[in-house]
Amino acid sequence: IYILGKSTLLSEEETSIVSLLFDTRKLSNEVKQIVTGKSWNNTRPEDMLDGDKSSFWQFNRSVWYQGDRPEIKFVFGRPQRIKSWVVYCVLNTCPSNEKVVIDGKDVQVGVERLGDRVIYNLVTEKTVSQVGFSILLTNSGDTPTISEIGLFSSEMNELKLDKMAQTNLMIMSGNYTKFGGLPWQKLFFQGFPVNLVWESDGGRLGTTTINLVSDGKSHQYRVLIPSSGGKLRKIWIDKKTTHSR
Repeated sequence: IYILGKSTLLSEEETSIVSLLFDTRKLSNEVKQIVTGKSWNNTRPEDMLDGDKSSFWQFNRSVWYQGDRPEIKFVFGRPQRIKSWVVYCVLNTCPSNEKVVIDGKDVQVGVERLGDRVIYNLVTEKTVSQVGFSILLTNSGDTPTISEIGLFSSEMNELKLDKMAQTNLMIMSGNYTKFGGLPWQKLFFQGFPVNLVWESDGGRLGTTTINLVSDGKSHQYRVLIPSSGGKLRKIWIDKKTTHSR
């Protein structure tokens, strides 16, 4: 990975972990609708995808004890490649029995249960419009309480999750600065700085720096280009000084 024309100095392993962090963020942003059934005490389904494990969604306890079971379904705005997802739970309410449905069809998945989290891996990567699962039973028997769900296009395991958590902690602290000496936190939340260059009549050049947001969405940027008395002929990102993955 390159940024500002410099190597990030990341090892192959670190590069793969950073890629996973971007991967799950991008897939979360592609979700256009979350279907869950009834929520409890004004908890919100979108809190399962907000990247904050201190927030959570909880299924309605009354209907849970009446026998109703939640189907959590993520609907994408456009088809996405999915290989796995991870469910993080609180209060010992991780799923202990579930049914997985992909685009309306029941599918078999590999399941790894790790206390406060459950990893689901599809047998093969799929391009899907919807991914969902019904929680039939939890570890404690109480209603499901989910703090976060991570979606991934590659297979996940416990080791990858632990390393992702360590890397994310360093990012949030603002102390990890391998991207050309810039804090990762700034790059993740303020965007990657790039040099924008333009050329007007007579070959006159101008340049400015803007931050491109890396959240998997399209964005519009307003850039003030000083008038030089001529027409703007072209504008581009300077690849000689800015390389980003």
